[in-house]
Amino acid sequence: MGVFDKLQEKAARKSRAQLETYVAPKDRHPVDTSDDVCSNRHGGADTSVNAYRTVVAGPGGSKSRDMLRVELCIAASKAEGMTCFEVEQTLDMKHQTCSARISDLKREGRLIDTGRRRATTSATAMVLVVPTRGA
Repeated sequence: MGVFDKLQEKAARKSRAQLETYVAPKDRHPVDTSDDVCSNRHGGADTSVNAYRTVVAGPGGSKSRDMLRVELCIAASKAEGMTCFEVEQTLDMKHQTCSARISDLKREGRLIDTGRRRATTSATAMVLVVPTRGA
C-alpha cells in the first residue's frame, strides 16, 4: 500500500467517523426560508438551510454584497444595459451566482428586462437588463 493509498484510507475513516457523530441541527436555529427560491427543491434539508443562512446573512452577507456589485456594474453601463454574460466577465463572477443575483434584483424591481437581446460569444441571444433607478 502506497503513501497515497494510506492517506486516502485515513481520510475515509475520518469522514466516516464525522458522519457517524454528526447531528443535524434541525430546529436549533430556525431560519425563515420564505424567500429561498430553492426551498421547494431541497425541502428544508439541513445542509441547504445552513448554506442559505450563510449566503443571506443580512446586509453583510455575500448575497447582498453580490447584488450590490451586479447592480452597480449594470448601472455603470448606463441605458445600454448588460447581459448576464457581460456582467460575469466584468466582475469575474460565476454564472450561477451572477444569474441568481440578476434574478433577485429583477424580482425586487431593481432591474428590468429591456426587451432587447444581444448575442454573446457563443452566439446565444441574451437578455439586456438595466437598473430601474440610479444605483
